Amino acid sequence: MTKLTALQKAMRIVEKYSPNLFQVYSQDSRDFLSEMKACLNEEKEQITKAFLDGYRSHPYMAEQYYNETYGGDK
Repeated sequence: MTKLTALQKAMRIVEKYSPNLFQVYSQDSRDFLSEMKACLNEEKEQITKAFLDGYRSHPYMAEQYYNETYGGDK
């Protein structure tokens, strides 16, 4: 079982209470999902950078760490 980041958990809470935001049938929903994807990508970069700064590892290992810990681009 992969862990969830705080942002991923928050998105699940939003989906629970506002499921219409996650339906791709409206432009508002597509805009919301696009903006949230950008936030998830930024969070991924932050986690990867923190890993690199903390462990002085090779970039591939940081990407691998993120994918194994938080499920990659799911």
